[in-house]
Amino acid sequence: MKSTAADHVRVEARQLSKLHAFLSAFTLYPVRSAVVAVHFAGRGWVFRAVAAAPLQGPLTVRETDGSDWQP
Repeated sequence: MKSTAADHVRVEARQLSKLHAFLSAFTLYPVRSAVVAVHFAGRGWVFRAVAAAPLQGPLTVRETDGSDWQP
């Protein structure tokens, strides 16, 4: 999760790789989703699902983006 007053957040590829590595430990659950959640201060949340591989560099989440994952 990230929080910002800016209009976008950049999540580096190494952070996304670490997220997927963390999820790989939860083999008990058949469905695991890597999700970046960004709170834009006073403007709401954006949830972005992150595909496992191959990672294509950093992910930029903008406050105007729609969520592609629902909690």
